[in-house]
Amino acid sequence: MNEDYNTIIISDTEAKSIVTDFFGFECTVSKLNGEIDFNFKVEAPSDTYVLKVSRPGYDGAFIEFQDQILQHLENQNLPIDLPSAFRNKNGDRIFDYNDINGHNRKVRMLNWVHGELYSSVTMQDAHLRTSLGKKMGIVTKALLGFSHEYMNRKFEWDTAQSLWIEPYLDLFDSKLKTAISNLISEFKRLAPLYDGLRKSVIHNDANDNNIITKTESHQTEVVTLIDFGDAIYSQTINDLAVTIAYGAMDCKDPLSAACDIVKSYHQNFPLLDGELEVLHCAVGMRLCISLTKSAINKKAEPDNTYLQISEGQALNLIYHWLNIDSNFATYAFREACGMTPCQLVNDFAAYALKNQWNIDHLLKGISIENLQHLDLSIDSKFLGNYSNYITSEHYTTVIQEHIQKRKCTLIGGYGEPRPIYTTDAYKVEKNEGHEHRTVHMGIDLWSNAGHEVGVPEDGVIVSIYNNDNDKDYGPTIIVEHTVEQLTFFTLYGHLSKSSLTYRNEGDVVKKGDTIGFLGGQNENGNWGPHLHFQIILDR
Repeated sequence: MNEDYNTIIISDTEAKSIVTDFFGFECTVSKLNGEIDFNFKVEAPSDTYVLKVSRPGYDGAFIEFQDQILQHLENQNLPIDLPSAFRNKNGDRIFDYNDINGHNRKVRMLNWVHGELYSSVTMQDAHLRTSLGKKMGIVTKALLGFSHEYMNRKFEWDTAQSLWIEPYLDLFDSKLKTAISNLISEFKRLAPLYDGLRKSVIHNDANDNNIITKTESHQTEVVTLIDFGDAIYSQTINDLAVTIAYGAMDCKDPLSAACDIVKSYHQNFPLLDGELEVLHCAVGMRLCISLTKSAINKKAEPDNTYLQISEGQALNLIYHWLNIDSNFATYAFREACGMTPCQLVNDFAAYALKNQWNIDHLLKGISIENLQHLDLSIDSKFLGNYSNYITSEHYTTVIQEHIQKRKCTLIGGYGEPRPIYTTDAYKVEKNEGHEHRTVHMGIDLWSNAGHEVGVPEDGVIVSIYNNDNDKDYGPTIIVEHTVEQLTFFTLYGHLSKSSLTYRNEGDVVKKGDTIGFLGGQNENGNWGPHLHFQIILDR
């Protein structure tokens, strides 16, 4: 701590004197964290308050800006226990104070909102995140009509102004520098869309030390947020981005956590297509601002640990966040909002109506009359009890006997919830523990090993790969198709190992061309011989 900092701090003793002299009652005072103001918890016989004392020379007009935001929200009777101003003996919400070193300060006192900080909640579950999104959506909507001359200003914590971080990339190691550089490039690419999004005054600082929670009946939920010191006129979506940046910290599945927040936020403040498209990047840029500020503040005020309070969490989250494909994140956000995840679905449906495929383009020599439905869902009578599907040998034998006896091809599986995905290939770590993926994402055509596999549309082979894990896809080929300005992909799984060399990546194939063969159980991921066929609308 340097000498200049020593001269601007406010001690507990001085804070207590301010309360006694200007508010006229005795109290006990304890210091609270804060980046700009010096904050104190004031406990009086009748109530509890927060005393906020500005740093010397701090712009009083900005403090007035914050106070007017609170008045604006107070007048709307929101279902949120927001802090409100407590007037001094002269009836002032804000007043001047000359400290013991002769520095002029701005002072105000707010009522204390009872509860626990979000950061202190050990069980941060979906219910808590849902309540966080709900409260933030209410506040964002309530601020839409607020206007003030101070809302437009230069501010480093504004995501819209985040490119100021670019000259500071050398503060980070090469791995983090590369990650942030890539995100900056994405932010610049999205600029034409981002710049045109709707704007409003936003809270802009829903970090876990500004969110108050309460626990009742063993459930914890958010009751309010505090501190409008970072409020700014910016892209409205930035309020949600900031909320996610802190609400998803320490989550094993940050995208799922983000969707908990997005879903309830959208219910109270409906989001637009373009906003959801930039949200993944906006969250990342907020994390980059936090990391850059922490690196700079370490040099400026090394003893002020509050200024680095989120550094470790932000560092952990940014790597997880940037490993999430941005398009996939957008689809997840859209689904959380009840929208069609991928808007290309409608284009593909129109194509499919005009270009119906023949089943023998997938499996040569098979007619639609030769197909029979196979149910492998969780309530399948075909599968029976657990012992029949814990390993694939039993139901594979039954399937093959059915095929041979009836001389048919079995089809099924689209969107089917299945109990048969029992290996670690389908195990994922979620926020509430481990889960196995259960929903089948394509259709299956069960036949005999060696059966020729073809393509239903002209295309180019873009991937040939052996997913050589137990219960995985085995040898797999992906074909890219472009028809009438629509690009989509088809995936062919559980092929034979000979299929890996039958064609090459880059080969042009025509409708009905053979691209591979069904694999036997010993080579196709340990499944009975069948084709897994899947349509993909995004690379």
